[in-house]
Amino acid sequence: MLFVLNSYFSASNAACELVTMNTLLIDIPSYIDGNDKLAEWIQDNSELFWSAMDLDVSQHDDRATIDDVTITEVKIDEKTVVIHYEYEYSAYYGCRDMNYSDTAEENVIFGQRQGSNKLLFEKFTPIERRSTNEEF
Repeated sequence: MLFVLNSYFSASNAACELVTMNTLLIDIPSYIDGNDKLAEWIQDNSELFWSAMDLDVSQHDDRATIDDVTITEVKIDEKTVVIHYEYEYSAYYGCRDMNYSDTAEENVIFGQRQGSNKLLFEKFTPIERRSTNEEF
């Protein structure tokens, strides 16, 4: 038995691929046949793809939280999957009795088809925030 830190091996169609902890491997249900039904299934199950999406709202507002994620378009071919999405976020400032909300549009993730029954995406890794301690 071979153990590799932060990864495991998966056999798909007699091809061996390395799947790491930085990837998201999603099983497509067996009843899904055809790209149109797959696109509809992806839109109906958007939460399965959240770890691959850039849902870091700190660039908009440090207090912001995600309210809703909507997949707006799915493009599928034999080897790739492209998912366009948007998310709504809001922030509440209790001291000022002020609410702030907006929608981040035009976001996209790219994935690969792994045979006929799996989708593979890279998980989103946020950029490390700069610290003012390093300025001096």
